[in-house]
Formats: sequence, C-alpha cells, structure tokens
Amino acid sequence: MKVADMIALALVIIGGLNWLLVGLFEFDLVASLFGGQDAILSKIVYILVGLAALYSLKFFKHINDQYEEPRAATATAGTDSSARTDGRDADGRVKDPNVNDSVSGTDRAGDPNNPDDPNNPRNRSER
Repeated sequence: MKVADMIALALVIIGGLNWLLVGLFEFDLVASLFGGQDAILSKIVYILVGLAALYSLKFFKHINDQYEEPRAATATAGTDSSARTDGRDADGRVKDPNVNDSVSGTDRAGDPNNPDDPNNPRNRSER
C-alpha cells in the first residue's frame, strides 16, 4: 500500500502544480508536454491524476484517526498509557522500539550515578 500511496501523492502534486500554472499563467504543462489537451497521453495523465485524487480521499480517515486516538487514550480515567498496544504513546506519537520506557524515573537500578544502588562501587564500604 505504501507504494500506491506514494504514487497517488505524486500524481496529486503533479495535478495541483498543473492547475496552479493554469490558474496563474493560463499554461497547461501537461497539455504542452503531451501534445495538447486532446492528445491521448494528456488524457491518460488527466485520468491518472483524477484517480489518484479519488484514491487520496482515504487519507482523511487516517488524519481523523491520528487526531482522535490520543484524546480517547487520555480521556479515559484510570487507564495506564503504557498499556497501549498500537505502538504509540499517550500523545499518539510512535514509540521508539529501541527505548525501554518501562523503568520509572525513581527506579535507577544499575545506574552508575545512583547513590542508593548497593551495587554501585561508590557505595560499597571498604573493609
């Protein structure tokens, strides 16, 4: 799906830029490149851009989901934000899978700068 999304985005951008040129300068770049508005290649490009625009309508759902998920997660009272299973934090941002955030800020076992860690060489009494 990612390839189709990228192709659709590229075609929508091409179409948007072409309409910008038409609106500002009355210059149809697609028609000038492919032999006029009635040329078969121009019509193919116009059809592909239109289909890409229709395909891109699906992105509204993704945008809507992105902004509604964090509210739903934080609005629920008494829930633990670390219990999410979708790979996102409470704010809806994608979590880094390489970061272990299960350790709380007060649990610093193994931290060489933790003065309360009995395994810290600085805390061992010399006998």
